[in-house]
Amino acid sequence: MRRASAVVVASTVLAGFTLSTHPPTASAAAATPAPVGYSAYGYGTYVSSSLAALNSGATGYSVISCTTTSNLTNSNQVASVDLGKVGKVGTDYSQSRSILDASGRTSQGIAQISGVNLLGGLITSTSLKTTSRATYTPSKTSYGSNSTAFVGIKVAGKGFASGVGPNTKVALALGGKPFASVVLNEQSQAKVNGLTQAVTTGIHVTVTNSNSMGLPIGTTVYIGRSYAALKGTPAGFATGSAYGTQATLSGSVKSGPTALAGVACDGGDRTVSVASSAIPSLLSLGAVKSTTSSVATPKLTSSATNQISGLNVLSSLIGARTITASTTTSRTSFTSAATFTDTSGFVGLKIAGMPSITDSVKPNTTITLSQLGTVTLHKVTKTATGIRVVMVSITLDKALGNLAKGTLVEIGVSNTGVQNR
Repeated sequence: MRRASAVVVASTVLAGFTLSTHPPTASAAAATPAPVGYSAYGYGTYVSSSLAALNSGATGYSVISCTTTSNLTNSNQVASVDLGKVGKVGTDYSQSRSILDASGRTSQGIAQISGVNLLGGLITSTSLKTTSRATYTPSKTSYGSNSTAFVGIKVAGKGFASGVGPNTKVALALGGKPFASVVLNEQSQAKVNGLTQAVTTGIHVTVTNSNSMGLPIGTTVYIGRSYAALKGTPAGFATGSAYGTQATLSGSVKSGPTALAGVACDGGDRTVSVASSAIPSLLSLGAVKSTTSSVATPKLTSSATNQISGLNVLSSLIGARTITASTTTSRTSFTSAATFTDTSGFVGLKIAGMPSITDSVKPNTTITLSQLGTVTLHKVTKTATGIRVVMVSITLDKALGNLAKGTLVEIGVSNTGVQNR
């Protein structure tokens, strides 16, 4: 993504956020869960392409998610966005809100863009604004709305009225040959477990054929997308993460988490992996893979697993063929107690000079190594709402390379929990 300039008013970014073309497919009718949580986002532009140089994440992105808190507003603004071969836009503004009023609980997402110029001028618009809303009424019904307003919208020289009809399709051609499809005012709604989800996109472009612009087939462009949804939260929200290594000193990160995967707060799966990793002067790892998952119903469940191959600390002072950190936290309601599982373990664990330390080492076993410091194996910490496992926790009692005395090094981490918010 390339930006000429940017001014951030305020923004909240959801870790691991994934764009979806439409809201989830509607499920079979079901009783509406309670309480009801808010979810909304808006952004200006997004480009996905097989040509890496064209890819651009969501710009001017704002979000409210995984919360039952009403009357929140998050917004973001970017002065201009350069999308390379795809084109440019001017001011890129979005707003996300959770609203509580006489009509009920409403999620609202807004995207507002000016100065749209795409595909060498084939698509232009002085401005556009999309709004998506989803409401849950006091009478426990749910409905949504989509709207788009254009000023000066033109596609291939053809002007359209400001109130372009929903899902208006236009074919684009270069040299008389079709190469892309355009949808103006793209709208969709779905009901999931009786609760509405709505998404609106001002301009949606899909490249369908080879072309002189050098845009690969399948390249997708969204301009002005807003989303609003209501989510059933009968037992709260999931939380947690998994990662391979991290080094901190007095709360300051010295080596960031490797292969970090966060737990989706309201349901979903994530996987992050790296082929190898190292903390210089201390340790090296082979492949590191983190996987997380969560479901909201019928039982709120958060799961996180980190898998490491080929651990080597200080020239085989500590070694293991594989390490697995894996935990799960679940509960059935806001008021029920959380339950935990811990299926973590070692394969081929060895510590030089300590043959009694094997794969079956007991949780929270602490040893002292003169070359390193204090080491806790399979460290387990529990609270009323979560569990955290660190398979190898090292507190250095001397400086090693760029790591100062007192640095905390964590290897193989799984953290899962549930929360109300």
